Amino acid sequence: MYQLALLTPVLVLIIWTFIIFLIMAFGRVSFMNNPQDGRRIKRL
Repeated sequence: MYQLALLTPVLVLIIWTFIIFLIMAFGRVSFMNNPQDGRRIKRL
């Protein structure tokens, strides 16, 4: 049980990062016609 208490913050951090990555990837694909063109767009 003590090991689970130690691993809980690490697991939460990994899951949180994965969720944020999914949201960003989904938003990128949704708002762009061609996601591959994203790196060619020069942001001012």
